[in-house]
Amino acid sequence: GRALGAGLLLAGSFVVAHRGFLSLRCGRLERIGTGLIMFSLATAGFAAVGRVGSQWRGIWPVRYALFLAPLHLGLLCLALPWLKERWASHRGRRLTQAAALSFGAVMLVQQVAAGQAGARESQALNAAIAEFMATGREPAIRQVLWDNLAQTQHVVDEMRRRQLYLSVN
Repeated sequence: GRALGAGLLLAGSFVVAHRGFLSLRCGRLERIGTGLIMFSLATAGFAAVGRVGSQWRGIWPVRYALFLAPLHLGLLCLALPWLKERWASHRGRRLTQAAALSFGAVMLVQQVAAGQAGARESQALNAAIAEFMATGREPAIRQVLWDNLAQTQHVVDEMRRRQLYLSVN
């Protein structure tokens, strides 16, 4: 996780510095890709600054992972012209096709594994929330929502009072 994140940070920073600041001429696709990368790096920076001093040991929200999608897409936008050249040339076509197929297969396997892990975590999260809603005293909720049970109970009571999310019993 951390190594991959550090690699994406380095790749994204290099691309932004090289294509965003140092390159005098870049195409539309490169500008779009650079913008997407800058967006993801900025949101990651804001999330990191917002979590300074936090001792969170629970499940990190999926919403942070969603902010990485533009980084991946931006890197793909920058790689596409290079891949197009290799795909069209007779010299590198087979290697490029094999690499693209291998990369696609690895990404598919990774996505399936991530989806299964997400489903398992979602079930655990739903069970902890349901137990807390029923009793108000589930220790597992500390790892899922908030370490302060009194604050969490206050939020639930306020939701009930305002009739928000009526499925909250």
